[in-house]
Amino acid sequence: MPWDWKPQAEELQSVLQLIKILSDDDLCDTDVRTNAWKIIDELGLFPDFYYCLFYVVIKLTNEEETVRSLSAFVLSYKISEHEGNLVITDSLKEDCLMALINPSPKIREEVANLICVIVRKDGLVTWPNLIPILCDMLHSQACTPNYSGCEKANGALEVLKNMFGYDAVGYEGYDETPIINPLLDNHLNVLITKFEPLSNHQCAEQNQIRSNLLLLMASIVILWRTELHNDHADAFIETFLRLLTDEMDVTVSANSCKGLCMVLKYRKDRLMLYLNQIIECMLKHSQTCNDDVIAPEAMEFWRILATQPGCQDQLGPYLPRLVPILIRGLRYKSKHLVFEEDVEDLTGQLMRMQTGNKNGSMDEDSQDDDTLPSWHNSNLRMSIVGALNALANAFGERILTILYPLLDETVFNQVCEIKESGILALGAIAEGCMQEIEPDLPELIFYLISCLSDKKAFVRYTTCWALSKYANWVVVQPNPDQYLKPLMQELLKLSVDPNEYVRKEADSTEKVFNEAF
Repeated sequence: MPWDWKPQAEELQSVLQLIKILSDDDLCDTDVRTNAWKIIDELGLFPDFYYCLFYVVIKLTNEEETVRSLSAFVLSYKISEHEGNLVITDSLKEDCLMALINPSPKIREEVANLICVIVRKDGLVTWPNLIPILCDMLHSQACTPNYSGCEKANGALEVLKNMFGYDAVGYEGYDETPIINPLLDNHLNVLITKFEPLSNHQCAEQNQIRSNLLLLMASIVILWRTELHNDHADAFIETFLRLLTDEMDVTVSANSCKGLCMVLKYRKDRLMLYLNQIIECMLKHSQTCNDDVIAPEAMEFWRILATQPGCQDQLGPYLPRLVPILIRGLRYKSKHLVFEEDVEDLTGQLMRMQTGNKNGSMDEDSQDDDTLPSWHNSNLRMSIVGALNALANAFGERILTILYPLLDETVFNQVCEIKESGILALGAIAEGCMQEIEPDLPELIFYLISCLSDKKAFVRYTTCWALSKYANWVVVQPNPDQYLKPLMQELLKLSVDPNEYVRKEADSTEKVFNEAF
């Protein structure tokens, strides 16, 4: 039975007015927005306010997409913090599921999040038929692929991704607890049977479905880890590997890489049979260095593989092919060099990200040795530095032997973009190769100090970062006049550099050296 609640006309218009204020991108008056949120907080004490928002999301199909999706967002936010007894009837839940069948990705995403908020609030036990209905939505598309079926499948996958906690997953774990309980666990076997038919469709309209499906599968690998049945793990690997070479959509290939990274991390035992084949595919994807979608995921694979026990035997034979690819990938591309000589007008915000954690967050005050600089928020360069760092720690002298001729070609190159990539590589391998590279440090540190006065701001910036990785070596040298004093003098000059980003990195590097004493 459909949900038949209706608001008063005045109440509906008041709520719509508030939502439209929040959705107006051209509204410059922040006080108006702040006041709108205050009113929403006050209205949150009354159940009819929530039902009015439900009405906008579910019934006002002619309303603007931004209004309906933002209404769902506000509804999710207010329900999650609501402490009273808000009755959400079965008919209202059914209509929420119907709202998933929408051509708008924004509305599908917000309604899916709303459904998961309801489940988190009341428990899956209060919505026992939710998973079977979602399975039916997937099944209808698998059996009879059409436009309506695509909407159903994408809507169901959005909910399942949220329920399995994918949006809270980074490569290092969960930031919040996913909805895992015996009810969800019991449905896993039925759910997995729907995956293979969905992954097999090859039309362009199916790309979003396959992309969402792969993310969901990656989430399941993370959640169940060693508890995931071997047959399921093998089926997942075969699907990831088959779609890894997908030529219709780069996002599908990238999400396949993500899935394989998670299997490598949590179920490596099931991956060994396929490992050589996967490595060959990852080498190919690692060379698509103009693609900031697939290549970073391939780099993450190398980082995770390098941290696995016994990786030397498995990865060692591929190092002569892999390392040159990584070094080439560090070079700035033309799309990254969007600045003039002094980078005065560079847009965006300087990101400091954890090495190997491409989904890391900004941490301006962090002095951690594993931070990575980037003028341009290039996922590829960040991921390569993470991979090089892990490989250096795993292989030490073995990787340095391969790196030496490449570093000679890049670090001392007259082309600034090439030179900067070599300096970045020097910083990336510092932790793992410090003992092996130490005989060459007198010459290298002297040269890097000279690079602090390079005419290109991005070279000065990266040199600061690279030098900070060798601070412990510099400060213990017996003659401070040889390295430490000239280095600190150059950093002092950079504290008034015309470029803001160079100034910040110089200050950060100076702090690292002060702490190293």
